[in-house]
Amino acid sequence: MSKDVFEPWRGSRFIIAPGHLVDVDDPFQYIIILTDIAYWHENWEKLQQWCEEYNSEILGMTVNIPDDKMLVLWTLRWS
Repeated sequence: MSKDVFEPWRGSRFIIAPGHLVDVDDPFQYIIILTDIAYWHENWEKLQQWCEEYNSEILGMTVNIPDDKMLVLWTLRWS
């Protein structure tokens, strides 16, 4: 039986990846992959407001985060 490499992410609302792994342009250091589609659909307006307030960018089902400070704020808000 093969191991499920996605097991740690199942049930998560999002996955955090360093921007350089996915070639995100500066000034963004992190990319958040939104994995719980139902949750993000339900909270879309709140997400848009948060991104405007904290200098982040929504691109489809991803959010680009500019720096470590905003990543901490993201994690505290959306975890």
